[in-house]
Amino acid sequence: SIFAIHSRVFIGLYAGELFRNSPMIMKFLIIACLTVSGVFAAPAMRAQAFDWKQAHELVETCSPAQAELLDAVPASPETDYMRALLLLRAGQHEAAAGLFNRVRAVAPDNIPAQWGLAEISRQRHAEGAAAALQQLIAVDESFAPAYISLAYLYFCRRQFSECGALLETLLRRGRWAMDTGTYVRAHCLYSGAKGMAAYWGGPVAKMTNGSVVLRHLKIAESILPNSDAVAFGMGTYYLLLPPLLGRDLDRAVDLLEKAVAINPLFTDAWVRLAQAYRAKGNEEKFEQLMARACELDPDNVLVQDISSGQCRFICVP
Repeated sequence: SIFAIHSRVFIGLYAGELFRNSPMIMKFLIIACLTVSGVFAAPAMRAQAFDWKQAHELVETCSPAQAELLDAVPASPETDYMRALLLLRAGQHEAAAGLFNRVRAVAPDNIPAQWGLAEISRQRHAEGAAAALQQLIAVDESFAPAYISLAYLYFCRRQFSECGALLETLLRRGRWAMDTGTYVRAHCLYSGAKGMAAYWGGPVAKMTNGSVVLRHLKIAESILPNSDAVAFGMGTYYLLLPPLLGRDLDRAVDLLEKAVAINPLFTDAWVRLAQAYRAKGNEEKFEQLMARACELDPDNVLVQDISSGQCRFICVP
């Protein structure tokens, strides 16, 4: 209907900034508009066509109190998807999967819901996550979150060139081709892949890859300075930087502490924070933080790498 079209245009143009800067009641109204905008469409159409970028944008800045407001909005594929994103962020995989599946029950081919289930598989280290994500990208190359999920799998497999190439494809599309959080994470993960490629490569690789690491982190920081991904990326940078090039353990600790304060479920950040304390000579703190990381996700690649001393993802002397 005309009403549905106009309300979606309003949401698409203004909701991101309003949600970021408005009081709670305005955020409730924005979330309500998301629901009302699809009232006159058939359920299958709403589930297939909702604006995933706006949904991710709203969830990115949603506090627990604002999440409660979302719970008060009548269920729809769009609000089910947003609730699932919040549950995914909280590590509640079963509940998130239930909502993603509820969206798919209305529209089996819904790409965002399929990604949500694939992302849960990735976080659980399940076989088949990479194949599912590759298939999603083949079907809809515009769905940016799938690139981040697949790139992270490549990173964990130490396929740093593949990780970087995938993220380059995404970043060439520009900021407005995706939600802000996805764009920021793309820069941070790209920086990490380039840093690893520089560390393990020869002189030419060190020069070409190492020269872009900080630049991409700075871009991400300029957009979302209080992002857990930015704090983690910056903290890891100052931790793993060679001493002659400016390693700063105090700064690394501050930034990694910030990352886990923002996101207490960020296993990689707990591991790097543990490494930073060990590099400062605090072995007791290292053991304590590694125990926390192992408790969160014992199958995490970085947990296993540093615990075993294999150092494929760089140990700090």
